[in-house]
Formats: sequence, C-alpha cells, structure tokens
Amino acid sequence: ATPRSAAVALSWTAPPDPDIAGYNVYRSTAPSVPLTGPVNGATLVTGTSYSDGGLTNGTPYYYVVTAVDTSTNASVASNEVSATPLESLGAALRFDGANDYVTFGPNLNAATFTLEAWIKREAGGATMTTGTDGLDGSGGRPLAYPVLTKGMGQGETPANINMNYFLGVTSTGVVGADFEDAATGGNHPAWGSTTIAVGEWHHIAATYNGSCWELYLDGSRETLNAAVTTC
Repeated sequence: ATPRSAAVALSWTAPPDPDIAGYNVYRSTAPSVPLTGPVNGATLVTGTSYSDGGLTNGTPYYYVVTAVDTSTNASVASNEVSATPLESLGAALRFDGANDYVTFGPNLNAATFTLEAWIKREAGGATMTTGTDGLDGSGGRPLAYPVLTKGMGQGETPANINMNYFLGVTSTGVVGADFEDAATGGNHPAWGSTTIAVGEWHHIAATYNGSCWELYLDGSRETLNAAVTTC
C-alpha cells in the first residue's frame, strides 16, 4: 500500500488459479478489516492494482483483498496492509498570467541577496515596468513578466521609501532582474541573453553581492546586457 495525497495505491500478486474473474478490495479505518461493502462496489477489479481515492489526509486506512472466481466463489482475505495518505509536498505553483500572486511579507532590505525560482513559461500574461531606468521598455531596456517581486515601479515622496526587488522573464524572453536601492532610489536592471523556451521547466536565479549582478539559467551563468556591472 502506497500513500498519496487523499488516496492510497494498492497492488497485489495474482493467485495461480486459472478461473479468477477479479478482486474485491475492502477498507477500514481500524485493523481487522471486515469483509463487507467492497470499496470497488459491485464491479470486480480485473487487474492487480487499485487506487482508492477521496480519502482524508492524516487518517490511517487498512485494506485486504479477496479473489473471486468465475463461479463467484471468494478466497480468504489477503494479508492486511495499511497506509496513511498525506498532503503532497513539492508541488509547483501555477499562475494564469492575470491576477495570481503569492505574498512574502515585509521589505527584504538586504545589501546582498539571491532570488530564484523554477518556472514553466506559457503563452500570454502581461508585462510590467520595474520603474524609471529599470526594466521599463525604454532606452533599449525590455519590460518584464514578474515571477518573484516586491512592489513595482513607482514614485514616492519622500524618496527611497521602498527598496523593491524583482526576478522574472523579460519581454524578450530572457532572465531579468532589478532592484531599487536605499541610497538614491535608483533602479539597477540586468537581463541575460539565453531565450527561455515556452512549455519547458527551467530554473532561474539572480544574485547581487552588494556591487554586481549574476544571473543564471539552469545553473549556467548568463551573459548580461552591456550596461550592467558583472562580477
């Protein structure tokens, strides 16, 4: 018995009898499973595996299986097995490109930082600007699709209230990053050179060490735009 999220996957070995018509699967939330009301209902399971879904994560379930021949004779129950469904871990977030987001709390306000994410690009979505002289679509600088960001391009009075950070994919399809510093409120955009294919999973990362950027695509360091100070 193998636990899944809200489900248990069962498998067994077929007996040597030549006239097996199928199997009944019985379940209980306590040991010593009674042979009443098979979870597969009135239809026999014809293979040697069964997925029992609609279960409650964190609850232990106990199972036995009986074989039924063509004359509807049932075997004795199999050895009892148990499994506890658990919530799936490591699942990816999916954004529709319209208004989905995840919030990470207060300002990063760090002198050095690394931003990273696994992404799978799909068609559509809306670009954004990270602010004047950032990834703003001016002066040869692209706009960008956000992946991981704090705030967005804006003016404020007094200046330098927000120190935004940004990791995403530019409108030209490469890794892009930016931040707004605390000293002047100026933006520090950087973008790579390798196009990120649509419909494939890729890892993107941006590292700032206090004076220069490094951008990575699938672990390989990117060649950055000429205006950026590289490490």
